[in-house]
Amino acid sequence: MVCHNRDPNLAGSKGPAIAGSSRELVADRILYLKYPPGYKPKRTTHNMRAQPQLKNKIDDLVAFLAEAAKKK
Repeated sequence: MVCHNRDPNLAGSKGPAIAGSSRELVADRILYLKYPPGYKPKRTTHNMRAQPQLKNKIDDLVAFLAEAAKKK
């Protein structure tokens, strides 16, 4: 919430809007700080840090972001 907005449909102070992000993107960014092949980043900053402790929560995060996208 510090970098991304509390509302995933809105950009945050450092991170872009992330509502509707694919599972592949979420997993790659959170676990490995990389992007899926062919993905064009919305921002060019490199402030994000890996959060491997969230490995078992990826599906929950993707479900939350999918629901948020429906409210857009």
